[in-house]
Amino acid sequence: MNREEAVQIAEEWLAKFRNEPYAVLVARIDAAPLTDEVTLGNKRYQLELVCAWDSQAEGDVRVMANIDDGGFRAFFPLCRDFIKRSDESFVDE
Repeated sequence: MNREEAVQIAEEWLAKFRNEPYAVLVARIDAAPLTDEVTLGNKRYQLELVCAWDSQAEGDVRVMANIDDGGFRAFFPLCRDFIKRSDESFVDE
């Protein structure tokens, strides 16, 4: 897997969810992960978006984008994330 390429794809995909309201992200916590595929050149990447409470229920929401190429990295996907507070602000990254 091309790490630089994967990081860029994951960051771009994750950025789409930064504008989601806190309430929408909270609703995704118990939902099935969102998935997508991106093909660049001859490489296909699989993306998964997971939302979870960061440290306690009803608190901050951690939004994680996992990416792999279906090979060995599928067992240890590259991950990028952000944390959103209920006041719509972000925990410093």
